[in-house]
Amino acid sequence: MEEKNGELSSQVRSASSETKIYEWTLRVFTPEHQIIVMIEEMAELTKELVKTLRDKKNISHLLEEMADVEIVLEQMKLVFGPIDYFYAKKKKLERLEKRLENGDIEALK
Repeated sequence: MEEKNGELSSQVRSASSETKIYEWTLRVFTPEHQIIVMIEEMAELTKELVKTLRDKKNISHLLEEMADVEIVLEQMKLVFGPIDYFYAKKKKLERLEKRLENGDIEALK
C-alpha cells in the first residue's frame, strides 16, 4: 500500500508542477497567443492523423503532436475555466455512455 501511496503522491506533485508550467506559459505568452498556438497544434495533429491513416510508420510524430495538443489544451482549460470544462466534459461523457448503452451507434458516427 505504501508503494501505491508514494506513486500517487508523486503523480500529484507532477500534476502540480505541470500546472505551474502552464500558468507560467500563459503569463509569458498571453492567453490570446496560446489560443493561436492551440489552433496551430490541432492542425498539426490533424495532418499527422491523416498521415498515420496512409502510412502507419509515422507513429512517433503522431504521439508528439498529441502531446503538444494536450499541453496547450491544459492551458486552455485554465484560460476558459477548469470547473466549467470539467462539467462540459462530464456532460459529454454521460451522453456518450447513454448512446453506447442504448446501442445508438448511428448517433456516434
